[in-house]
Amino acid sequence: MTKQIFKILTILVLSVFLLSNKTPDTSDLWKLYNKYLSEDLPQKANVTLNKIISISKEKKLLYDLLKAYGEKNIIYKRLYDNESFYKEYILFLNNELKTQKNDTLISGFLNFYLSNVYTDALLFFAPDVWEYDEPHTDMKFWSVKDFFSHIVSSISYINNNALFFNKIKTKNLNKIITDSDTEYYPTIFDVFTNQISQDVVLRLYNSQFSTFFDYSIITNPKLTSSYKEFKELEYNISENNIPALSIQLYQKNLTLARNDDNCNRFAQIEYDRLIFFANFSSRNNENEKIIEILKSYLNEYNQKPCEIVFATYLASSYYYSEMPNSRIEALKIAEKYLKKYPKSKFSKNLTSLIKKIKYKKNLKINITKFIVPDKEILLTAGYLNINKLKVSIHKISLKDLIKLDRLYSEEQKILYNKLTTHNPAVKKLNFELPSKKQYFNTKTQLLLPSLKKGFYIIKFEADSISDFVT
Repeated sequence: MTKQIFKILTILVLSVFLLSNKTPDTSDLWKLYNKYLSEDLPQKANVTLNKIISISKEKKLLYDLLKAYGEKNIIYKRLYDNESFYKEYILFLNNELKTQKNDTLISGFLNFYLSNVYTDALLFFAPDVWEYDEPHTDMKFWSVKDFFSHIVSSISYINNNALFFNKIKTKNLNKIITDSDTEYYPTIFDVFTNQISQDVVLRLYNSQFSTFFDYSIITNPKLTSSYKEFKELEYNISENNIPALSIQLYQKNLTLARNDDNCNRFAQIEYDRLIFFANFSSRNNENEKIIEILKSYLNEYNQKPCEIVFATYLASSYYYSEMPNSRIEALKIAEKYLKKYPKSKFSKNLTSLIKKIKYKKNLKINITKFIVPDKEILLTAGYLNINKLKVSIHKISLKDLIKLDRLYSEEQKILYNKLTTHNPAVKKLNFELPSKKQYFNTKTQLLLPSLKKGFYIIKFEADSISDFVT
C-alpha cells in the first residue's frame, strides 16, 4: 500500500506543530528550558517547564500549554526509570485533567495523550499484567482490564465531543497539511481519529493482547466497503471492545467530513479509513476491493476538486496491486489526471508515480553456487525496465574470494568494482532481454559460456545498475 499523504502525527511531533509561535510571556522561559535540556539538566528543565505551565494557565496561552504537556514526556523519561516514568507521567496528565475539566479542547488533548501513554504502559508492563484480575493501586499490578478501561475512557471522551473537535481546524493551531489543489486543513478530530486508530487500536491488535479483544467485529467486510454501508454499522462500546471505538470514530469523522464544503477532506479520511481497516481483513483480494470503491468515488466526484485526490490514490492502489496489467492502469490514470490537473499539489505524487513506473530499474541475478568446469552456466535474471544486459567475466585468486566472503554488502560492492577494474575480463557478452512492457519485475533464463576451473567474478551491468556473482 502507498504511504499515506496525511502523515500520522506522533504525540510529541504534534505538540511541536502546535507551538508555531512562542508568546512573549514564555519566550525566554522556552529558551532557558531548551538550554537546560541541551545541557542534560532535567531537574532544572522540569522546574522551568512548570513555570511555563503556570503562566500558560494564568494567561490562557493554549499553544504553550499543550506544548508543555508534550515536553513533560521528554523530561520524565530523563528523570525516572522506565517503570516510574509511566506512573509519574500518567499521574501528571490525570492531575492536569482534573484541573482542566471545564476546558474541552485541553481535556481532549490530555485524553489523547493518555490513550497513547496507557497503551505504551500496558505493553511495557506486559509480563506482569497477565497475572492479576483484581483492581490494584500500583499500575505494575493492574490487570489487562484496568488498562483497557482507562484507554476506552480516554478515547470515549474524544468520541463524545466529536462535534466540538470537528469545529477546530488545525490552521487555527498551525498549518500542518495542504496536500490538495485547494488548501485542506484537517480538523483536530481528524488528527485524533487517525492517530488513535494507528497508535492504539492497531498497536494493540499487533500485540499479545489482541486475544483480549473482540476483534471479530473489525474483520467485517463492510469495514472496507463504501461509506454508505460503513456508516450503518452499529457496535456497543465496552471496556474490552476497543476496536469498536475506531469504527465509531471513523463513522463520525466521515459523516462530518461528508458535509464539509471541501470534499478533499472526505476523500482523504475515506482513503485513510479503507487502508486502516484493510489491516484486519483476512481477504486476499482486499486491495482489489479498495480499487473498486475508489473507482466509484472517482465517478461520483467527477469534475469536483477532490477528483484528483481519489485519482491519485486509485493510481497508487493499482501500482501496489498484483492484478494483471495493474501497473499499466496505474500509469494511464496518473498521466490522465496529471494532464487534467497540472497545478494540483497532488501532481507531485502523480509525477513521482509515473517516474517510478516508467523509469525505476531493478536487476537481480541468481546463479548456481557451484559451477561445473567446461559446462555452460545457466542463470536467472530478474529485471525491471531493462532491455540490454552486459556481462563480463573476471578471473580472481582464492585470496580475493576469501576477502569477498568476509565483507558485508556495501564493502563487497567496493571490492567487486575494484577487482573487475584491475582484472581484465576473460569474456564479455551482451544480451537482449525480453520486454513485456507491463512494468513488473520480469524473469528470464540466460546461458553463459563454459569456464575453466578457477575462481571468477561475473559482473552484470544494465544502464547505471549492476550485480555481481562469484
